[in-house]
Amino acid sequence: MVMASLARATYYLLFPRTWDTATALSTSYLIAVVGAMIEAGLVSLDYLEYMNWWNSYWAVVAYLLIFLMMYKVNLLITKS
Repeated sequence: MVMASLARATYYLLFPRTWDTATALSTSYLIAVVGAMIEAGLVSLDYLEYMNWWNSYWAVVAYLLIFLMMYKVNLLITKS
């Protein structure tokens, strides 16, 4: 939860105040892949356990969608 809050703050501070599809997709995908890699590392160390049907591929999709939504919501909130 703390990492997601910090990522949202990063979006606010670093990224443009208008929607840019290339920026939105590239940054969200980067965050998604890194997040899934961190989760995969935690799974391999037995600090995290996925449900039966969940895996790292679904984690990438989930992170991608969440961070795309966060980017869009951030633009709506901070619109002046």
